[in-house]
Amino acid sequence: MSETAQTTELKQRAIKNILIVDDDPEMCETLGDILEDRGYSVSVAQDGKTALEALRRDHFDLVMIDIMMPGMNGVETLNQIKAINPYVMTLIMTGHSKLEGFVSEALWAGVDGILYKPFDVGAVIEMIERKSGTRVDLPLVDLKGYEVSQAALDLVPEDLARKHTLLPLRVEDGYLVVAMADPTNLYAIEDLRVRTGLNVRPVRAMSEDIERAIVRYYQAELEIERQIERITPLTTDVDFDTAERLSADIVAQTPIARAVQLMIHQAVRDQASDIHIEPQEKHLRIRYRIDGVLHDTMSLPLRVHAPLLSRIKVLANMNIAERRRPQDGQFTVEVGGRPVDIRVATINSIHGEMAVLRVLDKSVSVRALDELGFLPDMQEAYQKVIHAPWGIVLVSGPTGSGKTSTLYASLNQLDRDENKIITIE
Repeated sequence: MSETAQTTELKQRAIKNILIVDDDPEMCETLGDILEDRGYSVSVAQDGKTALEALRRDHFDLVMIDIMMPGMNGVETLNQIKAINPYVMTLIMTGHSKLEGFVSEALWAGVDGILYKPFDVGAVIEMIERKSGTRVDLPLVDLKGYEVSQAALDLVPEDLARKHTLLPLRVEDGYLVVAMADPTNLYAIEDLRVRTGLNVRPVRAMSEDIERAIVRYYQAELEIERQIERITPLTTDVDFDTAERLSADIVAQTPIARAVQLMIHQAVRDQASDIHIEPQEKHLRIRYRIDGVLHDTMSLPLRVHAPLLSRIKVLANMNIAERRRPQDGQFTVEVGGRPVDIRVATINSIHGEMAVLRVLDKSVSVRALDELGFLPDMQEAYQKVIHAPWGIVLVSGPTGSGKTSTLYASLNQLDRDENKIITIE
């Protein structure tokens, strides 16, 4: 038997003895009473050191660890527990939605599950039973004919759905219900929770059904291609300069206007910071920058290059006849009932004029400092720095990494009555 198979078999034995590691005595008592009513034998440790002593002394099938404890934190405790008994099942408990760093470390350390406070008792019992093998797999959901909520779709960008082979179905009682090809994928569940701010309730579906549903519901790219096909092509005997002049008339056609609108809507849905429109030798490449990384989104025929850029220039109040000199402009569109600013910059390249559209979603531009994902000790240190009477703070990082958000959140922390604040852009 392989080592992986042996580990899986050992972990799927019925759970009887549970150790709760948490510095909150009331929470330990409440959770312990619930589990004991279900027939489990429960022990409690108030900190990591006491938990390790209990593990060396007694046998436990499951250890539930609070991620934030004084002294040895949950991740450090988890690593020590794995060193003592690599086969014991572990669950991390956290009530802090902004501790993604600790949660990621716990995933790397091999934690078997994550529970978020305040607990849904049913979800706790279900996870324990499923992990122990005493509960059958999640029921298989047939996505054919399933009515998917648009509100749920708006929460999850297409690239994330394709990356983890999942489809958001609905929001129910504060949970995001998601169809997943692999409902045990903790990385995907944590990725969803961080992106949406909701706890995730996975259901199982066939990967083929999910992939077809993604195509059906996230149809922006297909719709753009359909609109592009409706654009009247220029005849082959028209020279390039004439084509540029004609593009001002072509831009008024509904298909190209609809294509630009869909392109921007999809970028906002995918939480992209930039749209790059780049002519190549044989095609027009469209790329979105998501989390600082450029992703190829679609490839369009070169014949739509001129009308597409002309439409964008008209919206941004730029000169559509000028294609050799760099230009910039801006416009505002409404996406999902909220205003989104688009800043446009164009520059000539070897294959023609390229454009970059910077997407600025006003609804997410200004956040509080404690909403940016700082770990508690880092946030405390950073706040001391920004409240210092003198000095300079340098914030660096790639596009979309949160530099502007961090600076605005920092400014909001300062006392505007006692200090005069001047910003220079």
